[in-house]
Amino acid sequence: MKEKIYTIPVSEVFEPGEGCPLCRLRETLEERALEYIMGAAMMEPDVRVQTNEQGFCAAHLAKMFGRKNRLSLALLLESRLAWVDEHPPAKPRRGLFGAKAEQPRPDGCYVCTRIDTAFEEMLETVCRMWAKDQAFRTLFANQACFCRPHALRMAAKAREVLGAKDAQAFQDALETIDRACLARLREDVSAYCRLYDYQSGSDRGENGGVRDAVSRAIWYLTSNKPD
Repeated sequence: MKEKIYTIPVSEVFEPGEGCPLCRLRETLEERALEYIMGAAMMEPDVRVQTNEQGFCAAHLAKMFGRKNRLSLALLLESRLAWVDEHPPAKPRRGLFGAKAEQPRPDGCYVCTRIDTAFEEMLETVCRMWAKDQAFRTLFANQACFCRPHALRMAAKAREVLGAKDAQAFQDALETIDRACLARLREDVSAYCRLYDYQSGSDRGENGGVRDAVSRAIWYLTSNKPD
């Protein structure tokens, strides 16, 4: 399949062949979404309407706060706070903060929504590239690992957009990678546990390669690697 502009990000994140390429893809989409909302887009009326209504999650507010353009964040928060003030929750009989007050419902997140929409489109692109492009299929097979959440989402997307035969073949290829990754990870976590078993005779000085096994296990199970 001839490479098109929309397939280039997919090829790029798969080329390193280590870690989870979909985690890299999502990180790229997140960076672009943050740049977009803190750039000229924040002054677009239709975007401001969406950010006022949806707001931002705590994680993305923290990332926006850590960027250089603090004024852009302040302007977004100024209009978001005004919207919140103009749209109070339904007032219960005993007052806004009374004993029978409604529990606050978490708002959405404009950045999360933008990332998720683009990520779903990219997952479909991955599946269709795998079905039509033999070179990409080889690149896919050479991946070291996929985190479990992204592997499950990718398998579900394959069943949604590919024919039954291709979807099954895709799932088989994905499972081959996952089983090998999981076997290595289980071995490393067990080796880490043995570092603290003095009766096993494990030498802590010679097992430095497994010291990040716990963080890698958390990443595999959740898509998030702790600092």
